[in-house]
Amino acid sequence: MPEIVSALNGLADLWLGSDHPVQVSPLDDQLQIVLRHLDPKAPRSYFNQREWLPVIVVNTPGDVYAYGDPYEDLRASLGNIFTTPLGELLSGPRFDASARAAETRMAANCLNCEYFGACSGAAIASNRDNVHTEVDGIGVCDVDRAVLRHIEDRLRSSGVLDGDGRVATSPAPAADPVA
Repeated sequence: MPEIVSALNGLADLWLGSDHPVQVSPLDDQLQIVLRHLDPKAPRSYFNQREWLPVIVVNTPGDVYAYGDPYEDLRASLGNIFTTPLGELLSGPRFDASARAAETRMAANCLNCEYFGACSGAAIASNRDNVHTEVDGIGVCDVDRAVLRHIEDRLRSSGVLDGDGRVATSPAPAADPVA
């Protein structure tokens, strides 16, 4: 895990220092989270798998999985799309168990995180690729939180932020630069 954080932080340093940065995932999303975190007027969002499931995975035999559930484990399947209507799969006991597991990961990680609200919690709730450490069987948001802090520290130390911690704006030009 430390090597992943180190690699992402190094990439963030190069990316933030570039005169012509390109879109780099997940850094572009993480920068947006930090900017929302620093702006008290920015809207807050909170992931809720019961209300919004952006991705479902269906394998060739028709087994359906919520994004982030262990695809290789048939016990994690919500059921089979060829034998059960999707509405039943998304309201059944296996979906409820999947949603409860996502809520447990979020409660363990997000409720005391300074970025929660700016970060919806979706990364830890629905993407086990983001989990590199487990404590008592619950995935820990160790990579994303460390990279968010690094990006925030870089922004603060670079002078990009004003005294209130928001991105400093430049005054408008006195004359129309196009004219």
